[in-house]
Amino acid sequence: MSANHAAFNLIFRFVENYISPIAGRISSQRHVMAIRDGFISAMPFMIVGSFLLVFAYPPFSPDTTWGFARAWLDLAKEFEGRILTPFDMTMGIMSIYICAAISYNLGKHYEKSNQLDPFMCAMLSIMAFLLIAAPKTNGTLPVDSLGGTGIFTAILVAIYCVEMMRFLKAHNIG
Repeated sequence: MSANHAAFNLIFRFVENYISPIAGRISSQRHVMAIRDGFISAMPFMIVGSFLLVFAYPPFSPDTTWGFARAWLDLAKEFEGRILTPFDMTMGIMSIYICAAISYNLGKHYEKSNQLDPFMCAMLSIMAFLLIAAPKTNGTLPVDSLGGTGIFTAILVAIYCVEMMRFLKAHNIG
């Protein structure tokens, strides 16, 4: 028992002395904070989308005989398309929300030093993300990369656009 306790204390001290300071510096870095705050800002959309998914696909067996569950299953089957439309508008275009929120939060960091307007950062990032992730093909806008599959691209585009705006403004270009 005391050997386990000593090993635990050794690991705890190592984490406390070496890993925690590094993690603290990383977590206070402006880009990491913008990503964190961007995901937190997009969380309500994700929660709403998740609830709608539960309503569309009730957590009951299709052969249940319980009245409430049977009614819910029948209602969900009848209105599945209508329930999933708001789901598609939340989870299906989640990358757009995340891109806008990350660039807005990073722009807010630079707003403190009178460098950038956060709203313009968000708008430019959304435009750039749509050009990259959903280029117009055959007169339609593909939405495959606007959901969860496009999150990494959204993060990169948001950070790149804000940093490019800051660079251009710092050098009086544009």
